[in-house]
Amino acid sequence: MHQLVFQISLSEEEITASDSYIKGLALASLPNFISKYLLAILTAPKIRHRQYLTKRYKQSALWASYFETGAQYQLNEHQIANTLFDMIHIAGTAGTSALLGSVIGVLCLDNTLRNDVVSEVNAVWNGKKTLDSDALEKLTLLNQVILETARLYPPVRFVSQLTTEAGEVEIGKQKCPFQKGTRLLGSILTANRDANRYQNPNDFDLTRNFSDILSWNGEEHERACPGKSLSIGFIKIFCLHLFHNYQWDSITEVKWDFEKVTAVTPNNLVLQGFTQRL
Repeated sequence: MHQLVFQISLSEEEITASDSYIKGLALASLPNFISKYLLAILTAPKIRHRQYLTKRYKQSALWASYFETGAQYQLNEHQIANTLFDMIHIAGTAGTSALLGSVIGVLCLDNTLRNDVVSEVNAVWNGKKTLDSDALEKLTLLNQVILETARLYPPVRFVSQLTTEAGEVEIGKQKCPFQKGTRLLGSILTANRDANRYQNPNDFDLTRNFSDILSWNGEEHERACPGKSLSIGFIKIFCLHLFHNYQWDSITEVKWDFEKVTAVTPNNLVLQGFTQRL
């Protein structure tokens, strides 16, 4: 992602630090005074890594174009650099890899659906030439699989916002006041399974209207995810190569752990007897 966005390469040490940052994303949801003071021994290395990489971003030949775009929306260089850091580490890496794992898990559990996806993949690409420019757009079934998987197993569990003024929020029938500067968390997992919005919300259904799923903040929202198309494109390309070029004999248990606050993905899934097709 760093090579794609900034045309810079990370050292092994920097990659390790970024991986550690991603694994500790739950710390980002804690109030600032807790993460800054009470958990400083855990958060300080991650803060230093963020500061170091954002300085590197500004040295990239592509930085000027990002700065120009951000300035059009009244963002300063600090906001632009940190937004790009978050895009790469959260949406571009943690979210995409988690969703990819869930897509593979869903297809492993449904042989008929997997066979239909494989047929679509083989119709679009024979594996022996460069992909046509519109190849990914032709993967309509796989696209629906990705969207419905993202609804049931959102790659990002929560969306957060610091309040700019005091107010109150109603949870159930209880009104809860909050002060200015409070961090509010919204559960994307809960919203995507809202029975008032989706019929049989816990069922896997490819015929749904996916225009407003919150896994990428939906469409035409103030905070719509800028990396949605890129994330879906990466997953499609991976599935093209996986299902066209490889095969496996069996799988381990496919299980999603909903008790964790991080991305929902079947972490323990293993494709056994994994070999390249002849």
